[in-house]
Order: sequence, then C-alpha cells, then structure tokens
Amino acid sequence: MTDTYDEQDISLRLTVDADIEVDPHGICNILCSVFISDEDEGYVFKIPLEGVIDALIEEYRDSYAYNQLYIIAHELNRQSERLRTVGGALEDSTNAVSDLFNLPDD
Repeated sequence: MTDTYDEQDISLRLTVDADIEVDPHGICNILCSVFISDEDEGYVFKIPLEGVIDALIEEYRDSYAYNQLYIIAHELNRQSERLRTVGGALEDSTNAVSDLFNLPDD
C-alpha cells in the first residue's frame, strides 16, 4: 500500500454554547451545543460535572499540581456564591410580589 494522500484545508464556522443543568435524577451536567455554520439544529454533548471534576483530580494528582485544584475550587465556590445571591434576590422578589397581590405560595 502506498502512502499517497492529498491535504485539503477546510474552513468551518462553529458556534459553541455551554450550559449547566441538573437532570430529574439530581445529576449535574455540562451541556455543550455545537452548531455548524448557520444550522438551526446542533449537536448536543452532555457531560456529567462529576466526571469533569474526577478527571481534573486525576490529572492534577498525577502532576502534583495541587495549587491548580485550590484555584479551581476557589473559582467554583465564588461562582456558587453568585448563583446563591441571584437566586435569593429572585426568591425575595417573587415573595414580595406574591405578598403584594395576595397570591398563594407555590
């Protein structure tokens, strides 16, 4: 067999959207949607957050880069505080509106 080949450059425009969701079973997933060019339907990849954390631990454990684990943990904690702050403000706002209009609690 010969090793004959022809190289081609392909230009491709991708849009990647990332979200986080918790499914009905309580599993937190990172959802990555990849859209090619201007297509309306993309490809969705669901990655369990726990698996990402496990891979990080394994990678940094092998390289003894414990400082990276601390940095990532700090950033995740900082972002969780942001989510709690916004969630609390939304809850307070909803409760205030329902009290104002005497709406029943959910």
